[in-house]
Amino acid sequence: ARKAMWLVMEAEAARRDGPWFLGARFSAIDLYLACMVHWRPGQDWFAAHAPTLTRIAVSAGSEPKLAATMARNFA
Repeated sequence: ARKAMWLVMEAEAARRDGPWFLGARFSAIDLYLACMVHWRPGQDWFAAHAPTLTRIAVSAGSEPKLAATMARNFA
């Protein structure tokens, strides 16, 4: 069920035009994705099955105000 939900999210993210889940606007869901790709079902699964979510997560995790926190918690 979890993977199926992520595939729905992937399809929604892939159809939007922009760097973030909501398109041009950075939002809390982008922060959520930055964390969630590190949890179940795991980074390898996200990379293979949800490349748009993975791209958003990496971009969000690289934002200057978030990068140090991400490195501290997920490196």
